[in-house]
Amino acid sequence: MSTISSNTDLNTKYHRVASEYAKLRAQIPVLKNAVLDEQAKTKRLTEEMHGKESALRKLEAENESLAFRNGQLLKRVEALQAEIDRAQQSPSGKKRAAPSQGSGHFEHSKIDSSLLEDELLVKVRENERLHSKIFELESAHERDISAINEKCLALQSENESLRIRLEQLLTSSANNQEQHSLARNAHIAERVSEIGSVPANASVEGAIEDAEATGRVLIVDSLRSARTVLANFANLLRLLERRSTIYPNDMSIEILPETTKLYGSHLLKSGDLIDKAAAHLEDLAQRAADDESFCIVRERRQLGSVIVDALNSTLDWKELFAEGVSRENRLSWTGPNLCRCNDDWQSSFSAFLDSMLTLSMRIGDESDLNVHSFIGALDCLRALSLECGRVFAAKILDENRIPTASKRLRCVNECIDKCIGSISRNIANLSALLLLIEGTTNAASSKWQKSAMDARIVCDGEPKSAADDEGPSKELLQGIIAEQGDRQPSGSTVTAPQVDGSDFVHDSLGRELECAASRVLELEKEKERILVEAELLRMKLATVSSANKEQTLGGVETDELELLGVYYEKRMGELLSQLQFMRSRANYYKDECDDLIRRTRVVLEEKEALATNLAEADRRIAVLTDDLEATRKGYEEQMRSLCEHLGELNARIEDQTETIASLRDASKASNGVTKQGSRKLLFK
Repeated sequence: MSTISSNTDLNTKYHRVASEYAKLRAQIPVLKNAVLDEQAKTKRLTEEMHGKESALRKLEAENESLAFRNGQLLKRVEALQAEIDRAQQSPSGKKRAAPSQGSGHFEHSKIDSSLLEDELLVKVRENERLHSKIFELESAHERDISAINEKCLALQSENESLRIRLEQLLTSSANNQEQHSLARNAHIAERVSEIGSVPANASVEGAIEDAEATGRVLIVDSLRSARTVLANFANLLRLLERRSTIYPNDMSIEILPETTKLYGSHLLKSGDLIDKAAAHLEDLAQRAADDESFCIVRERRQLGSVIVDALNSTLDWKELFAEGVSRENRLSWTGPNLCRCNDDWQSSFSAFLDSMLTLSMRIGDESDLNVHSFIGALDCLRALSLECGRVFAAKILDENRIPTASKRLRCVNECIDKCIGSISRNIANLSALLLLIEGTTNAASSKWQKSAMDARIVCDGEPKSAADDEGPSKELLQGIIAEQGDRQPSGSTVTAPQVDGSDFVHDSLGRELECAASRVLELEKEKERILVEAELLRMKLATVSSANKEQTLGGVETDELELLGVYYEKRMGELLSQLQFMRSRANYYKDECDDLIRRTRVVLEEKEALATNLAEADRRIAVLTDDLEATRKGYEEQMRSLCEHLGELNARIEDQTETIASLRDASKASNGVTKQGSRKLLFK
């Protein structure tokens, strides 16, 4: 009873740990989506902040221009007011000037002063309006800045809560992993005890049912692992498209060539198709998890066609990829080592694409049912992905030494390297899952064959033993009957002593019959023991051969439960590494946001310094403008006085000309009178 209760407790603990593991695995995408949402929100807020800063710069420029114009107007008003004051303080007219001229000047100055006062009032009202508008813009800007600061504080608090939640999940996952290992060891011990205690038929049926359930779970995990491989490959293509816009031509500095744009569009198209294939795999995994009667073999042709169509799109940009690598080799700063790394990267990545396309074609081929060859193709694909990762790491190591390597390029290269590593890890997981599926299927089939053989042995052995038990007795009885039949005709006249002798013979024959029957039973038991030993030796031989085969394939453990335990431990480790990776990415983006805030503050300080310098320069320009205006006004005043003086001179010249003309006329008239008088005197 204690053994049964302990087994029940261990089963309960095992199921509890399994449920906790399922919950943790379900929480991972939620946290991942939350981190992605926070990143998108941070990006959106950064864009809003940039937009607000640009609007603020425009408003400040407008404010400065208006302030400069206002200063000019004020100085103009002051100059006009000073001119009015000088005009009022100056004598009311020149003593020599005519009264009509003095009245005209007075009326003109009076009209000018009234116009200047009206203009001054208009400018004062405009100045008040501009001041009110500036105050409203400053208040709106302060409100926007306060709202953005509140959003930043809320995001920081939410980030902190997510970080605390991640730490709690890490600790709980570590505890659950420890409990899972303990429960797994207990479950293994329980299975070992059950193997010795449960009858053969019940153990075989339970093992077959467990193998089916385990195979279903492994198929679902295999589909999801394949979906992860395709999703990571789609992310790799998007990262390569992002890299093509940064290196060797940066789209933020120069215009990209048409081939680069075409290459990027083909990469994005391939990424979308591969995402659709990954979504189809996720749908199949969900159907396999929900429906126990789901058969993946029926969906093999459709799945293969979807994946082949997605991967065939890589042929559209393969030549463009090679052309981009050759363009990188033609750069002036590309050395021989970097050229060699670029060529290795092109060859290894092209081989990786060809291997993926070949593998996808084998998925849709229903005649190819050899799992070993498929696992071998996966191992070859994993080796190519590892080679791609090694070559790309050497490539980015050389590229990072280039003086023109930007921070964006380094970040994208690091993401590509991590994505290639994730692809290789997920391919290894998929290969291990297929090995586990094959081992589970082989173990279930071997157990089923063993149970069938045992049933056949039992069915064949029991009638034989009964026949062997009855055979000697029947033969002995027939021999006794034959002897009695032979003796009866000759011994028809037997006496009483002969009858007593026949009874003695019957007793001795009965004892011999009992000894023969016991001997037959002993021989039957010896036969069963020999058969059991032969079957055990056959099982040991099969185990040794399977162990040798698995050692040649990759050193996978023979025990099914240990394989499952190793797989789930590896899976938990990968989930922890993914959590740590997401946490590191969150910290990285937080540091980037802090760096952006610091840079924004530095830019604001620089802007204030530039604004101060600009104000000083404006002040100097205003002073020089005032000097220039004063000089111009002085010259205008001198020109005006000169013109007035010239006018006066012209008037005087005209007066003198008129006087001279009148004098000439008078002199001519007097000359004529004298001539006539002289003539008259002469005639007299």
